Amino acid sequence: MRITSLQFYDYRAFYIAKAETGKTKYVIDTEGKNLMIYGENGSGKTSLIKGLNDFINQKDFTSHNQSDLLDAGFIEIKLDDGTIDRFEASGKKGAKSELLNVSKLNSFISYKELLRTHFEEVDEINFFQMLVSNILSEHELTSLGKLNDAWKNESAKDFKKEFDAINESKQKEEITEEEAFEQIEILKENYKNAYSKFSTELDQLIKLINENINTLLNYFNQKLSIEFTLEPITPGNVHDPVINAKVEYAGKKIDSHHEFLNEARLSAIALSIYLAALKSNPTKNALDVIFLDDVFIGLDLSNRLPLLDILSKEFSNSQIFLTTYDRHWFEVAKRYLGSTWKSIEMYASEVENQKFEEPLILTGLDDHFEKALAYLKLKDYPASLNYLRKEIESLVSERLPEELARVIEGKPQALSHRWKLLIDYYNDCGKGELIKDSIRKEFDLSRLSLFNPQSHDNLSSPVYQFELRKAVALIEEIRKIPIINTTTLLIKDSVLTFKHPKVNYHFTFQLLEDWRFIKEGDKIVHIYPKCKPVTWSYNDVEYWDFVNNRAYSKEELERHLSWDPKLDKVQETLGKMVILKIDKEMFEKNTSFENLWSISSVLSENTKVKSNWLERIFGKK
Repeated sequence: MRITSLQFYDYRAFYIAKAETGKTKYVIDTEGKNLMIYGENGSGKTSLIKGLNDFINQKDFTSHNQSDLLDAGFIEIKLDDGTIDRFEASGKKGAKSELLNVSKLNSFISYKELLRTHFEEVDEINFFQMLVSNILSEHELTSLGKLNDAWKNESAKDFKKEFDAINESKQKEEITEEEAFEQIEILKENYKNAYSKFSTELDQLIKLINENINTLLNYFNQKLSIEFTLEPITPGNVHDPVINAKVEYAGKKIDSHHEFLNEARLSAIALSIYLAALKSNPTKNALDVIFLDDVFIGLDLSNRLPLLDILSKEFSNSQIFLTTYDRHWFEVAKRYLGSTWKSIEMYASEVENQKFEEPLILTGLDDHFEKALAYLKLKDYPASLNYLRKEIESLVSERLPEELARVIEGKPQALSHRWKLLIDYYNDCGKGELIKDSIRKEFDLSRLSLFNPQSHDNLSSPVYQFELRKAVALIEEIRKIPIINTTTLLIKDSVLTFKHPKVNYHFTFQLLEDWRFIKEGDKIVHIYPKCKPVTWSYNDVEYWDFVNNRAYSKEELERHLSWDPKLDKVQETLGKMVILKIDKEMFEKNTSFENLWSISSVLSENTKVKSNWLERIFGKK
């Protein structure tokens, strides 16, 4: 069973004026598909998710704060079995059991929930309350029922109170010392058995969660694994129970993982925890629906695509509502997910004669290109021109790595500059032939103001249909250029140090871009990042100049520290220092980051084949 449409009527951001009553406003037709929602700040995106959450969890209805409709507001959900259910300002709650049972799935996941798994200023995070009372609260234990209810029963037991009562009876001589001893032993055994049974059944659930978590983590290709372990429940720790998380990165246990790992890896762990709980939830007679609200915030592009793979492959039977405020990512994800998803865009629109805004929901025209074609057909050439430019900007940006497509000081780089970056990037990847010469020529020779950064502000200049048609043809060709799927080897800002095993020499440098590679069968193509030297020394003399046998002067050093070559150029330069006799094997084994992992181990873990990336530099087999 799936949701086929939603309607919001005078709920939170969804304002209805008296003059509009009776009209069908704020209706979202999902067609029973997964729904991806783009919404700028203040667009009503959060109100949409909160409305579904309030409906399913039987909360109180929240009318628009400017409403004067006297409890006329409602949220209506239509299902593909033809039934309709309503949640109303008048006090009526939803009645459809399949909808209300969704609350047992804990399937509303937002970035704030993800933060709870790692945003704590403690040495080690105790996951007990988070898992037992929240994420897994509705899971059924083997014989004790719902986890959270079972835990409330166990934690409500008061061993000390019963122990004191026996001692008091002994002191009042109501029972003998032998009888008191016997009752205390029975009491201890009963508590031990009860806590042992609860611990055993909870441990079984945790093992299932561990298995599902690591299955999902494998999608992210981050060399991560996690294992939850429950410390046995006893009368002594019943009020402070502990579930620990053993996190390994690249095969090494990480203490205080929330302090060590970067945000993308922490977000990957958090998402895997929540989604593993959903995958393990045995709740029946509930709509299989998942709500993910802005969960991409902590993920870079290399982790966002794996999340889409997880949703497509591991939750193919679920109906998913996915929101994002990232416009560029919205466009990339739409194309990646395909026809099983529907998308809408939400914008904040001013209410006439009012000082507040209401949601404007756009459906039907799914992307800039469709909008451009629609306006071209209507002969609204300036509007068509704007959307053509936006489309080509989007196409170029989505084919670039995130750091190359970045926005600088709130402004995107010039389109012509990004086009050059795209050409260089595909050439570096060994994929330059994917951008045909005819496409390059048409882009370079085009006289369209489409490629003029001021085109948005200069719509008075003539725009002819013929030129727009040529732009359409060019965009259709650019859309055919495949997006290169790369794997991140080391992230931007990683600091690496080469330490010579025989000579007192070290060289430290920092990556200015992600180090990525493409794997095609057994072939590895590296996309080397720019990097900068940080420090080096020879025989304890910092910044040693091997050519002149002295340390660099201050002026010389400034020039060398401003050097930002590609990584292969750095490697080539080190290889030319004859006195050091650095060969391929030495460099791979003795260049490391975080003082833990050598480049050779990183390459081995990621590529699973013997890399030839230094053979090109040192010319050795």
